[in-house]
Amino acid sequence: KRAEDGRGWIIRLWNVGEAEAEATVSLPHLRVVAAGPTTAAEEDLPGEIPRDGNGVRLRVPARAVVTARLAVER
Repeated sequence: KRAEDGRGWIIRLWNVGEAEAEATVSLPHLRVVAAGPTTAAEEDLPGEIPRDGNGVRLRVPARAVVTARLAVER
Protein backbone atom coordinates (compact mmCIF):
# COMPACT_ATOMS: atom_id res chain seq x y z
CA LYS A 1 0.00 0.00 0.00
CA ARG A 2 1.09 3.61 -0.32
CA ALA A 3 2.73 4.93 2.83
CA GLU A 4 0.47 7.21 4.88
CA ASP A 5 3.09 9.99 4.70
CA GLY A 6 3.51 9.54 0.93
CA ARG A 7 7.13 8.32 1.24
CA GLY A 8 7.13 5.09 -0.74
CA TRP A 9 5.20 1.89 -0.33
CA ILE A 10 4.53 -0.17 2.79
CA ILE A 11 4.54 -3.96 2.70
CA ARG A 12 3.49 -6.27 5.53
CA LEU A 13 4.30 -9.94 5.67
CA TRP A 14 2.69 -12.31 8.15
CA ASN A 15 4.29 -15.64 8.97
CA VAL A 16 1.67 -17.92 10.46
CA GLY A 17 4.14 -20.81 10.66
CA GLU A 18 6.03 -22.28 13.59
CA ALA A 19 9.47 -21.47 12.12
CA GLU A 20 11.23 -18.36 10.81
CA ALA A 21 10.77 -17.90 7.07
CA GLU A 22 12.51 -15.92 4.35
CA ALA A 23 10.33 -14.15 1.81
CA THR A 24 11.21 -12.49 -1.47
CA VAL A 25 8.96 -9.70 -2.71
CA SER A 26 9.40 -8.76 -6.38
CA LEU A 27 8.07 -5.65 -8.10
CA PRO A 28 8.75 -6.49 -11.76
CA HIS A 29 7.94 -3.05 -13.20
CA LEU A 30 9.68 -0.99 -10.50
CA ARG A 31 13.23 -0.65 -9.19
CA VAL A 32 13.64 -0.71 -5.41
CA VAL A 33 16.11 2.06 -4.52
CA ALA A 34 15.84 1.77 -0.73
CA ALA A 35 14.16 -0.52 1.79
CA GLY A 36 13.99 -0.41 5.54
CA PRO A 37 12.02 -1.77 8.47
CA THR A 38 9.19 0.20 10.06
CA THR A 39 6.79 -0.23 12.93
CA ALA A 40 3.18 -1.18 12.23
CA ALA A 41 2.44 2.56 12.53
CA GLU A 42 4.92 3.18 9.65
CA GLU A 43 7.60 4.80 11.82
CA ASP A 44 11.05 4.09 10.38
CA LEU A 45 13.34 1.77 12.35
CA PRO A 46 17.14 1.59 12.06
CA GLY A 47 18.61 -0.73 9.50
CA GLU A 48 18.28 -1.66 5.86
CA ILE A 49 16.60 -4.56 4.12
CA PRO A 50 18.58 -6.42 1.44
CA ARG A 51 17.41 -5.46 -2.03
CA ASP A 52 18.31 -6.59 -5.49
CA GLY A 53 17.02 -4.63 -8.46
CA ASN A 54 13.28 -4.96 -8.32
CA GLY A 55 12.86 -6.88 -5.09
CA VAL A 56 13.67 -7.34 -1.43
CA ARG A 57 14.37 -10.30 0.85
CA LEU A 58 12.96 -10.34 4.36
CA ARG A 59 13.24 -12.70 7.29
CA VAL A 60 9.93 -13.12 9.08
CA PRO A 61 10.02 -14.63 12.57
CA ALA A 62 7.58 -17.40 13.46
CA ARG A 63 4.05 -16.18 14.17
CA ALA A 64 5.01 -12.55 13.47
CA VAL A 65 4.31 -9.65 11.15
CA VAL A 66 7.12 -7.67 9.50
CA THR A 67 6.47 -4.21 8.07
CA ALA A 68 8.81 -2.43 5.65
CA ARG A 69 8.99 0.78 3.62
CA LEU A 70 10.13 0.54 -0.01
CA ALA A 71 11.30 3.51 -2.07
CA VAL A 72 10.87 2.72 -5.76
CA GLU A 73 11.49 4.16 -9.22
CA ARG A 74 9.90 3.24 -12.51
